[in-house]
Parts: sequence; structure tokens; C-alpha cells
Amino acid sequence: MRGLGEVKLARGKQILAAGAALSIGVAAPGHAAMLTWTLSNVTFSDGGTAGGYFTYDVDTNTFGDLDIVTTNGSVLTGFEFNAQWSASHDGVNQYTFYPVWNRYLRFRTESALTDAGGLIGLITGDYHSYECANCVPERGIVSGSLIAAAVPEPTTWGMILLGFAGIGVSIRARRKMRVAFG
Repeated sequence: MRGLGEVKLARGKQILAAGAALSIGVAAPGHAAMLTWTLSNVTFSDGGTAGGYFTYDVDTNTFGDLDIVTTNGSVLTGFEFNAQWSASHDGVNQYTFYPVWNRYLRFRTESALTDAGGLIGLITGDYHSYECANCVPERGIVSGSLIAAAVPEPTTWGMILLGFAGIGVSIRARRKMRVAFG
């Protein structure tokens, strides 16, 4: 015959297993949210720099928030690209920000932006990554990258929370078993 502590522990494991099965069976496929991509060490050919961030959803090909600031160089003055302006994905690994008809900031990346995030380098050299004022004058980007950290999907968060709940149930059951047998 099983003791009271063993019965409660077995029951707790059954409840935990049922909850895990239910969460896996009922969970809707998660949709990755927009990732925030941050500019890292972006430098122009005229000595200016760029810093800031933008949000981008790969699945829907849409931009969200945007705040990128470029600094003065020998060719162009600094400028702020923000969310009240336009942004587009112009083809293979090419992303353009254009607040007014005569000012552009374009990044060509070594690989496509993904929902997984990571570190992606910018392609430098003539007409790959640059800032321009009506495209004359223009200053090329000579170094830099984009960085983003992936955000876990809702189903992943559910499994993490379920795991913590299971640990809590297990600890509580062991404490009760010690009291019952101690």
C-alpha cells in the first residue's frame, strides 16, 4: 500500500503531465513579433557615423518604430530618420529609409534580416550601403553591422512557466513527504 505522500506526488506528476500535453495540443502557432535592430559601429566615408535602431517584421515585411541619427561628416550634415518617415525593403537584403524626397539612408546586409535576430554585417563599397542628399552628394558606409536579439514566442513562454510550476509542485510534494515520514 502506498503512503499518502507517494499518492500526492504521483497525482502531482499526473497533473503536470496533463497540463504539458494540453499546452502542446492547444497552443496556437506563435507569430514572431517585430525585432529591434540596432546599428553597431556604423561609419561613413566622410567620417560621420550613424546610430540608433529600427523595428522590422520579416513575416509581414513591415517596419515599425525607427530612430536613426547620422552625424556631420565632410560631405553631409547629420540627420535624424524617425518613425514619421517611410522605410522599405527594396529587394534582396536591401533596406532604405527616406524621410523626405531628397534624403536617403540605405543598408545592404550580408544576409537577410530574420526572426532569429543575430549579428548581420553591412555590405560596404560603392552604392551598397550609403546616405545621400538627393543622391548627390553621397557618402558610403565603410563599416558597421546590425544586431537584434530574438524574443521567445508565446508558446515558448508557456512551456517555461509550466516548467517552473512543475518544479514548484515537486518541491512542495517533497516537503510534505518529509513531514509525513519524518
